[in-house]
Amino acid sequence: MFTIPANIEKGFDQISRSVSHVFSSCSLPIMIGGDHSIGFPCVRGIAEFTSKKIGIVHFDRHADIQKKDLDERMHTTPCFHSTNLPNVPTKNLVQVGIGGWQVPREAVKVAHECETNIITMSDMEKIGIDKTAEMAWDGVDMAYLPFDVDKPVNIPHGEFEGKR
Repeated sequence: MFTIPANIEKGFDQISRSVSHVFSSCSLPIMIGGDHSIGFPCVRGIAEFTSKKIGIVHFDRHADIQKKDLDERMHTTPCFHSTNLPNVPTKNLVQVGIGGWQVPREAVKVAHECETNIITMSDMEKIGIDKTAEMAWDGVDMAYLPFDVDKPVNIPHGEFEGKR
């Protein structure tokens, strides 16, 4: 796949075409690498080729559902744009592991407005994997599973003691 590093939208178009090509040949596209912005063109590449409904189970520490970031679609926006595709319902977006001080308030607000599902790790412990999967699979034919592996923040021992 040829991408244009300085042009996000043209790069997205190339990614969508490549994923669609693999998917159209009855193969399972597996994408590794890039920042999380590539989630949108990957889902779009599948969604454009099929009329089937697609759910998303998004594993991340951050709710990547902002409309724009710095005036562009990028790493904080793939879930917003993916769920604006006709066959990717917002109710079937389940963002798992969301939490921590880095979660932008704007993203949480948008997630609630779009009626998506935000599952913290505490929620996951309470409701379990089966219930979480049901949210994503309710009324859809397939699921897209992105994993955004965030680097854990090193907090020196005792840094937040007494500040909770």
